[in-house]
Amino acid sequence: MEKLNEWIQYLKEHRKQTKKFLNLTERQEKLVAKDKVDEFMSLFEKKQEIMKEVDRLKEIIIGYKEEYQDYVEEPYLKEIRTLQKESQENIETAIEKNKALESKLNNKKSNIGEELKKTKMDKQTVDAYLSGKNRSKGEGFFFDKKN
Repeated sequence: MEKLNEWIQYLKEHRKQTKKFLNLTERQEKLVAKDKVDEFMSLFEKKQEIMKEVDRLKEIIIGYKEEYQDYVEEPYLKEIRTLQKESQENIETAIEKNKALESKLNNKKSNIGEELKKTKMDKQTVDAYLSGKNRSKGEGFFFDKKN
């Protein structure tokens, strides 16, 4: 029974970590919507740390499952399945949100490319105007004063 309680504690911690991962993903969504790219990027490191912890917990949980799955009784079995289901739902939701974020970022990337092209065209127009203005002074474009 003690080992089953430990197993359940690891499952609860796993669920907690997957929920943190989901919350960070949702925070990234909000930051992308507000165009706060630096803050968005800073969350990746935290997400990696959380996923390392999730993977570590997953290995421990698999060990408990292989060793004790034949000894699990009904009240524990129901709780274990519920915790596993909640963790899985958190991960699946986070994956879907990450795909949506990737799509948004790709759209922003193409929009930035378009803006960059427009800026380059504007710069060329200004450069052409300025170079024409400089040439006109030296070529007698303006009327000279009579001496």
